[in-house]
Amino acid sequence: MKITIHSKNLEITTAINDYVNLKISHAEKFLGHNQDVIDAAEFNVDIEKTSNHHKEGDIFMAEVVALVRGKSFTVKSQKEDLYQAIDEAKDEIVKVLEKNKEKHASFVRRGGAKLKNMIKGLGGLVGRK
Repeated sequence: MKITIHSKNLEITTAINDYVNLKISHAEKFLGHNQDVIDAAEFNVDIEKTSNHHKEGDIFMAEVVALVRGKSFTVKSQKEDLYQAIDEAKDEIVKVLEKNKEKHASFVRRGGAKLKNMIKGLGGLVGRK
């Protein structure tokens, strides 16, 4: 699993880098059990300080783009605290990946069920003459 972090209007400290890596690495368990899929997964994390002139203070944005099984999933979060924005983006990408994992598993199971029914249908024909 590859995690790339980019920033805009903000310096990436080791604390931010470690925090993003820790949070995004939790998404690994929602990629499935295939080690090749896990190794090929890419997460691009963009963190940004979006504005310096809000009356309320600074606004931080975290965007996570996950490339898994040839599909791209994108989530964004804006909060007044950088760490809250990262947490919310992580939670959203986990939801998206979990939903995709369930769809993928369901698709595989349906295909297996169809194949099983085809084999059952052929089984009755094999014994006949």
